[in-house]
Amino acid sequence: YTVDVTNVYGCSSQKSFRIVVNTTPTIVGNDAICVGDSTLLQAFGGVSYQWNDGVMTASRYVSAPGTYVVTVTNSAGYTATASKTISYYGVPTVSIIGEQDLCKGESTTLTANNGVSFNWSTGATSQSITVSPSQNTTYSVTITDQNGCRASASLPVVVHENVQLVISGSDHFCAGDSVVLMASGANQLGWSTGQTGNRLVVYESGDYSVSSTNTDVCVSTATKHVDKYRRPTVSITGASALCQGENDNLMAVTNESVTYAWSTGANTNAINVNSTGNYSVTVTNTHA
Repeated sequence: YTVDVTNVYGCSSQKSFRIVVNTTPTIVGNDAICVGDSTLLQAFGGVSYQWNDGVMTASRYVSAPGTYVVTVTNSAGYTATASKTISYYGVPTVSIIGEQDLCKGESTTLTANNGVSFNWSTGATSQSITVSPSQNTTYSVTITDQNGCRASASLPVVVHENVQLVISGSDHFCAGDSVVLMASGANQLGWSTGQTGNRLVVYESGDYSVSSTNTDVCVSTATKHVDKYRRPTVSITGASALCQGENDNLMAVTNESVTYAWSTGANTNAINVNSTGNYSVTVTNTHA
């Protein structure tokens, strides 16, 4: 501004006065950052800038929390300061929930928590994935929370080979007898009868199952059907006494289809005898 002054005698003089309006400096940038990230701080309001850590540019990146102060000098040489405090967002935590031990051929659902977006090692971007690995596999996920901060977690999934159980032993027996079933393929075996061990004595018809009580292995349940058959009935008809020089037919009588075994060695249903003695026959039905 300039002013001209003239007195009553006509004498004059001039005076100039300069007024500079100082602009209040400002800092623009995020107030918080994720651990390991950085943010851009931009200072305005001057022609030169001096930060409290020695940086002398208007804009700069910061990656540590703290208070950042900038001294701004305008075109008239006047200075003013501005400050901005940067803090860290809380570090997000993430875990994966799911079954870690699988039998071959089984599947499990893995679920990540505490995120708004997800990126799995499989390429999936959903919160949960269903996997059925054929071998031991480690699955990992990176989550991003509502502040844009990231965290990662991993979960190993162990695949166990399936163990096949086998039951050996006859699938039938005659009434009054028994059959022994033997199981093999795993330890710590339990039968459907409530007995334990690899050996089971069976006295009745039915289905008999065995499985392993060891939860650390993958075993199938084996089942064997056993039948109990009734014994055939037999009687011998014929004379119980002979006169000297006579003979007679002894006949085995039964109501089933059988084979015959006489004490004489014959294998027919009837034999001819001509001497005294004890004669016996054993019949065997078709189930034996």
